Amino acid sequence: MTMQKKILLFIIVAILIPMVLIAGWINKLYRDMLERKVLEVSGQTLIQISNNVDMLINNMISASNIIAMDNEVLSILQKETVGYREEQIITDKLVKAQSSVLYAYNSDMVVYDFHGNYYAASRESSYQNMEEVTKEEWFQKTLELDGFVYWTSPDENNLEFSNYPPGTFCMSRVIKGRSYAEGYGVLLVCVYPHERQSDFWRIKDGSLLGDFYVSDNNDIVMMSSNETMIGNNLKEKGIDSSVFTGNTGKKEIIIQGKNYIVNYIKNAKSSFSIIQCIQEQDLAEEGTGIRRLNVIVNVLLILILLIFSFVFSRYITRSVTELCSSMKLAGEGDFTQSISIQGNNEIAAMAQGYNAMLNKIQKLVMELEESYLQREDLRYKALQAQINPHFILNTLNGIRMLAMINDDTKVAAMIMELGKMLEHLLGRKSEMVCLKEEVACIESYCELQKMRYGDTFKLELQIEEDVQDFKLPILLLQPLIENAIIHGCAEAVRFGEIKIIGYKEGEFVVIEVRDNGNGIHEKEIETILFMEKGGKATGIGIKNVSERVRLIYGKESSLQINSVVGEGTNVKIVMYDAQSRRTAND
Repeated sequence: MTMQKKILLFIIVAILIPMVLIAGWINKLYRDMLERKVLEVSGQTLIQISNNVDMLINNMISASNIIAMDNEVLSILQKETVGYREEQIITDKLVKAQSSVLYAYNSDMVVYDFHGNYYAASRESSYQNMEEVTKEEWFQKTLELDGFVYWTSPDENNLEFSNYPPGTFCMSRVIKGRSYAEGYGVLLVCVYPHERQSDFWRIKDGSLLGDFYVSDNNDIVMMSSNETMIGNNLKEKGIDSSVFTGNTGKKEIIIQGKNYIVNYIKNAKSSFSIIQCIQEQDLAEEGTGIRRLNVIVNVLLILILLIFSFVFSRYITRSVTELCSSMKLAGEGDFTQSISIQGNNEIAAMAQGYNAMLNKIQKLVMELEESYLQREDLRYKALQAQINPHFILNTLNGIRMLAMINDDTKVAAMIMELGKMLEHLLGRKSEMVCLKEEVACIESYCELQKMRYGDTFKLELQIEEDVQDFKLPILLLQPLIENAIIHGCAEAVRFGEIKIIGYKEGEFVVIEVRDNGNGIHEKEIETILFMEKGGKATGIGIKNVSERVRLIYGKESSLQINSVVGEGTNVKIVMYDAQSRRTAND
């Protein structure tokens, strides 16, 4: 099989087939996700509509409470004979309750006492025939509930009055006294939200999917986004509410051979149900346009990829074939053959590189030989210039023994401390040492300085255990100790105290060098940190130490000087501990 066919087969197997499978899987995943999202949004819409119904029910209950709990109304209802003034009092209170709570709706409120009298908020009320009212089903059920609210809506068997609009919400209750032992009448509150039902279907996203219904316990549709269903029974739509269990849920039903999803919520304060009926085909159609576009784009991409793969593989294999022929000749020992491939692509670049490689083989061999000779020469010079630290230490030890023989103990002690420092400095493969080793060298240095300045100061160490092995550059602290001795303790009139304090502070290791010397003026501190015009007593200089800290431990690390003239100086080195971060991550 030729290389071109292999490339095409690889593209088909490795790219096109997975691409088709992934596109199909993404399409199905998107469809399922869209359907779930639509159902979720629809459920939220159902809850919003249920909240709107709750608001209406709460307003009706509030209006009824205003009348049922009014002492003046209760006293009038107990009378068998009522005058015009008393009748007008109850009528005014009904109008007031209606206008204060139910002002947003067309409504009516009627009170029937048990002496055959009725009182209505509207003189044109349809509920004025007492003889017929007492025979109605709703009136009898209200008496049976004995004070509890009865919810219903007008139909052919209930509240059979003329001139009532479709989709009326009605509640009734017995008006009882404070003792709840007896009743004085029946209050009927009717609201006609159908004329303002657009407020009920007004939701946050502004869209409704499927049909929504508000029905009573007899399955009569009181409100609906489909106005033709108002006043009709849900069974005419093919929905049987008897299958609804619980206060909320979802059912899948078949209506006239089509699959529907029915979401429902039963209102906790009334016998009303809020129902949403969605045809499954509508869910699928929500994303049809996007899925169709996705399929078209994928098909076009596959066709373009196939054409491009064929052209590209032919172009690549032609150049590769020519390159292979030239390399075969080179493999046989003919390094004079060059490759002639024009263009700015990778194959042409590889050919140019191959030609350059043939021309440079001999040159590279010569350069390697010359480099080897130079490396050997440098190695010889380094060995020749190397000082044997054991020779120096042995020599100093011999001098110390001679001083001890001559009873010159001070010189012997100085040579011993100097030997310790040299042992710390010489023969190391790394420029980094542990903090405890650096402190040991500083102790030797301080002993040497005491021999020079006398016992005028002491060195105190306060180093926490977890920073003893922290790595720092060799002799990093020596310039700071030298400054503390020479410019701090040596010039002070009191006994000098030098402290080296080491501790962890988060991801940083902090080392402080404190002295109780004469202190440093603020301008001199700025000169030391920023100008560094030659330190007073150290060749390295404090600024050099600061720069070494930043170079090794990063820009977050720093050297700080705090000093009070006449009290002392504190030099603080803050170094980032990379090892602590690696340990925390592990």
